Amino acid sequence: SDDDAPRDQLLTLSVVDRVARLAGAETFTSTLAAHVMSVGARTGALRAYYVLNDAGEPFADQLGGAFFAQGLTANAPQRLTPNSATVAPGDDAPGLGFRNEVHEGMNVGARLADPDPPTTGVPVADDDVVTVVLWYNAEDVSTLPALAWLNGGGVLVQLDALFTLQATFFCDSQTATAVGNASPTDKPVMIAARLRKSPALAELWVDGEVFSGTLTGVPGGASLNVTDFFYVGEWYTGTMAHLQLWIGPEDVFGLTDLEEQWEVGRLGLAGQLSGERVRTILRYAGVGDGELSEIDDGTAAMQGASLAGATPADALRVATETEQGRLGADGLNRVTFADRRRLYNI
Repeated sequence: SDDDAPRDQLLTLSVVDRVARLAGAETFTSTLAAHVMSVGARTGALRAYYVLNDAGEPFADQLGGAFFAQGLTANAPQRLTPNSATVAPGDDAPGLGFRNEVHEGMNVGARLADPDPPTTGVPVADDDVVTVVLWYNAEDVSTLPALAWLNGGGVLVQLDALFTLQATFFCDSQTATAVGNASPTDKPVMIAARLRKSPALAELWVDGEVFSGTLTGVPGGASLNVTDFFYVGEWYTGTMAHLQLWIGPEDVFGLTDLEEQWEVGRLGLAGQLSGERVRTILRYAGVGDGELSEIDDGTAAMQGASLAGATPADALRVATETEQGRLGADGLNRVTFADRRRLYNI
C-alpha cells in the first residue's frame, strides 16, 4: 500500500545513518587507550589520562585537561624519545622512551611534570579510592619512573635500596608503606597505587599481585583534595605509557577493573569470539549495552585487535569478515550482527 513506502524509506535511511556515523567517527588512539577511555566514560571515575604516545611535547591529557611538560635536570640534553617501543604487549600504541645518563660528570635524566593537574580542586570523599596507574618497561633494574602524587595526601612509588618496588602513602597525618617484588627489566609491567581514607586502604598493585600497607598515625579531619604536584620519569631508563588517575568508590573503579585492563594490555582482546568483539568495539564507540541485544555471539575466534588509527566501522568490518557474518541495523536504529549459525542455519 501507499503507507508502506514511507516506512521502508525511513528504515533504509535509519540503517544508512547508523552505519555512516560509525564510519565517520573519530579513530581510536590504540586498543588499550580505547578500553581505558570506555571504562572512564562508563564509571565517571577517570580524572586524568596520558597515553604518552605523542609525537612531541607537551603531552596531552586525553580528557582535555592540562598538559605534561618536559622537565630536565641541570645541564641535561634531550632525554625523551616519543613514539618509542610499545609498552603493553597487547597494545598498538608506542610509549615514551626515557634515558638516564652521565653528562658532564653528572647523572642526568628527564621527567614529565604537571604542576597544574586537570583535577585541581576535586575533593576526594572519605570512601573514594584514589588510584594511579602506569605501564612501563624498564631497561635498567636500578631505575623506576618514580610515579608520584604528593603533598598533603598522595603516593610515591619508587625502588628501595634492594631495587624492590615500594609505595609510600600519605593521608592527612597518616603514612603507610607497601613493599612489592623486585622490579623486572625488559618486561612490560602494569603498576597501580591505591589510597583510601576510610576504611583505610594503602595498596601497591603489580601485574595482578596486591601488596598492602597499614596506615599509621592519627587521621586528620579534612578530606583529601587532589590539588598536588604530579610527576613521572626522573632518573629512569626505559619506556612508559598509559598514565591514569582514577577517583571513585571501590564498586565504581576497583581491583576488578585493574585486572580487566591488565588482560586487555597483555592480550589485546585476543581470543574473543567475533560477536564479543563487535560488542566490545561498539562499547568503545560509546554505544550503550541497551543497544547491543541484536548481536549474535559469533563462532570465529579473533586475533588481537589493532585499533590504532581505525574507526569503529573499520574494526567492526574485521570482525564481520572473520566471522563471514552480516552487520547492519534494525528499524530501531540498533546495530545488528548475524553470525554464520543464523545466516546458514547451522
